Amino acid sequence: MAWDVETERGKRGAPSRPAAHGSALRSAFSWHVVKRSLLIATAVGTVLNLINQGDAIAGDAEVEWGKLILTFCVPFFSATLGAYAAQGDVQCEGRLRDVTMSHEDLG
Repeated sequence: MAWDVETERGKRGAPSRPAAHGSALRSAFSWHVVKRSLLIATAVGTVLNLINQGDAIAGDAEVEWGKLILTFCVPFFSATLGAYAAQGDVQCEGRLRDVTMSHEDLG
């Protein structure tokens, strides 16, 4: 994610907001991240479904399919959102470091 070094008023200054979320978003939905999120969702979703619908899985009650599917979706999106946030933090820190170093060179 690139950071805009222009403030909202157009003056040069500290980064004010992300200029574009595109690269971090592309990274968050890259095959590597999606594959890892699917693995996490499979592991966590299975455990949660065993806990929440153990009776239904054992045959003592009816499986609630909507809840079963959502129980896998929540950890998938949580892991993907975490990857997106982490990617943004890494790019942010790098860009802030570059801006700080350029200001130190001026002084």
